[in-house]
Amino acid sequence: MSDILKFTGVSSEEEALLIVKSEPTIVASFPENLLTDNVLFEALSRDKRVYTMIDKIFYTDDLVNRLILNNPKQAFECLNHSLIKNGHLINLVTVDGLAIEYIPQSMLTNKICNIAIEQNVKAHEFVPLHLRDATYINKLMLSAPEYVCRIDIEKRDPEVLKKVVLEHPFVIEFMSMTDRTPEICEAVMQKHHQWIAFFPERIYDSLDMLEKMSNLEYFKEPKQTFDPSFVRKSLAQYLFNKDPSYYRYLPNAIKDWDMALAAVKHDAENILLTPTSLKSDGKLWEIALQLKPEFYKIIPLEQQSDSIRIFIARENARKNNGSLVDSLSETAN
Repeated sequence: MSDILKFTGVSSEEEALLIVKSEPTIVASFPENLLTDNVLFEALSRDKRVYTMIDKIFYTDDLVNRLILNNPKQAFECLNHSLIKNGHLINLVTVDGLAIEYIPQSMLTNKICNIAIEQNVKAHEFVPLHLRDATYINKLMLSAPEYVCRIDIEKRDPEVLKKVVLEHPFVIEFMSMTDRTPEICEAVMQKHHQWIAFFPERIYDSLDMLEKMSNLEYFKEPKQTFDPSFVRKSLAQYLFNKDPSYYRYLPNAIKDWDMALAAVKHDAENILLTPTSLKSDGKLWEIALQLKPEFYKIIPLEQQSDSIRIFIARENARKNNGSLVDSLSETAN
């Protein structure tokens, strides 16, 4: 009787597939000739309990490959790891780099890790430190420059950085000062003026570079006070010498006595753009008054020198006397 009941009517793979779709665990009672890759894949994919019901001799390489690609998390949890070959892992990360998350670290190799980040750079998060060799690091920097900041300084290959920085100028921040050559500096500043903030002093302060920086649109067509992180003392002086009208756009922190003196002599209005600390002794106001006497009306008391106070007193007296004379004249008439 049992022989009659044992799947008497199931004689093809098609029928077996229909049965396991509704009852996956029944596959354990199928005759061996029906335990094909397709039938087993269908059953195993639908119910992970089937993994413990099937002898490992029925797991072909193709079946293992399909199971891993279909549901890597479940496959690595349920499969006998002796069935998993390196080729299976390579196939997996080739189509889904992030699936490296589910691969046991003991199975990972440098090759697998490199392929994974090539497919999806976010896979880097799951790569063990001991497998991040030079080849891996270089590939990571080339494929995802934004990860440079997360790579230890001693592991950054200067030659690779030089290639990357030309297309991704922000990388200059993570290069050693020695590797920031004049050529690289000039290339990145053409991308955006903000990168001059990372120029080595020896390059920034050179006359050739000062001239090139001064010709950047940001400086040639100023719209507001320059960002102090871009303008160092040498460039500020260079711009001012080139055209004193730049004085109004220079950050106050960079302006010194000599520059302020020259600026006020060039245009008395520049006294209004000068830091209070440089005007406190009244000397600059004295220069400004020589060019524009009416400024005596706006000089703060704490910035008045003795000479200025005398000047103001005379002006007030002259004004008062002039008013008195006008008043007497009107009375006489």
